[in-house]
Amino acid sequence: MGIYGGEEEGSFDVVMARSAMPTFVPGEIIVKIKEGAAAALSQGEMGQLGLESTSRRTSGGEMVYKFVPEEMARMETLSAQESQDQTLAIVKELEANPNVEYAQPNWLLQPFSSP
Repeated sequence: MGIYGGEEEGSFDVVMARSAMPTFVPGEIIVKIKEGAAAALSQGEMGQLGLESTSRRTSGGEMVYKFVPEEMARMETLSAQESQDQTLAIVKELEANPNVEYAQPNWLLQPFSSP
């Protein structure tokens, strides 16, 4: 049977269908700054992208940025796909910054199975 034909929860087709739809926190981006660069994005860089820093860091020391409140309010009027697309567009802009080692959405992780 296919995905829509009553597959069991842990079956390969169900797992692959879920993995084909990555989910992340819309409006949140994790940024790793290159070694030797300033420790964080400048206020000007953040302002141009509509971002603000949070007090959160990942366990690897990456900074967590989020859209400013005005931008978040605008995103609430968009569809889920449009919100994700906007977040991914900002990720691409950040990746083009020579001081950024990498940028990625704040992925929501889910276990494939539990004991």
